[in-house]
Amino acid sequence: MATTTTATSFVVTFTPTPGTDGIKAVRALLKAALRRHGLRAVDVREPPAAVRRRRQDEHKQERTKMDMRGCSGAAFIKTGDVRDGPIRVVIDDVTEGKYGRPDLQLDDGTKAQRQRHQQPHRGHQL
Repeated sequence: MATTTTATSFVVTFTPTPGTDGIKAVRALLKAALRRHGLRAVDVREPPAAVRRRRQDEHKQERTKMDMRGCSGAAFIKTGDVRDGPIRVVIDDVTEGKYGRPDLQLDDGTKAQRQRHQQPHRGHQL
């Protein structure tokens, strides 16, 4: 004799913990529910408020402004600056720059960066 069961539905609300990818976690949960327990999802949806929050967060990320003041500073001499010939300047100060390389502060307000162990060639000008 076959047993008959009535269809019972359950409503469960999950919230991902910080650092958890909610979509991937729900997919894995639904797969395990079907394979291990015979529970098939017939309706899965994200609450409208959560969808709105996610869209607002994505929109905020798109218009986030970056503070670039820490990246700017004195102008460094570039190869184009000496394309027409050598320039003569006086080194006012030497400070340690990025990666331990010396930054040369020049009297015209610009900077030049040298390799750590680079020796100038004979007749080489900065």
